[in-house]
Amino acid sequence: MMRARLVGGIPLAFTAQVDYAQRLSGALEALPLACHNVPQEWHWANAEMDVPAKFDLEDIKNTLNRCATPELWRTV
Repeated sequence: MMRARLVGGIPLAFTAQVDYAQRLSGALEALPLACHNVPQEWHWANAEMDVPAKFDLEDIKNTLNRCATPELWRTV
């Protein structure tokens, strides 16, 4: 039987979850400014800049918001 690794008496998996949840939350807060400041080239799928990139900001927000739900952590 495999024993859970502990960090300060807390299971490592839980401490990693808390750490990643904090990181994803920070990414969500930074998202509007980050999106406003992306290089122009990132709006395009090719070097010729004639094929728009498929970039759905709402989809990204929804994905990052999942960090606050238990559903996300059951799938990883």
